[in-house]
Amino acid sequence: MDILQDILNKQKSLQKIHGHDFNAMSIEEREQYTRDTILYLLEETHELLRETNFKTYKKKRKPIDIENIKEELIDIGCFHHNLCLAWGLDSSELYHEAYLKKNKKNILRTSDENY
Repeated sequence: MDILQDILNKQKSLQKIHGHDFNAMSIEEREQYTRDTILYLLEETHELLRETNFKTYKKKRKPIDIENIKEELIDIGCFHHNLCLAWGLDSSELYHEAYLKKNKKNILRTSDENY
């Protein structure tokens, strides 16, 4: 079972419930969807940040709720998956053609000072 593809399929079904049919969207609609989704993604990222003690100048540290952190990470993942779907990335392309290539570049970047 391809777990990532299962996640993408479930997200695609959820987005259809919300009225977003990626196969029927024009480029302009995908662009607008992307802008909106990035705003949601930024908000979820801020929510994750607020779950940590990111304000290093504060002396008092709040207790960390790992379950809340995991929930925010899942929210971020859902919006990321929606963007992948909007631009036609399936699990194979996301992993093989996008992630592995980018990972290789990142490794080269850390090992090659002239990169």
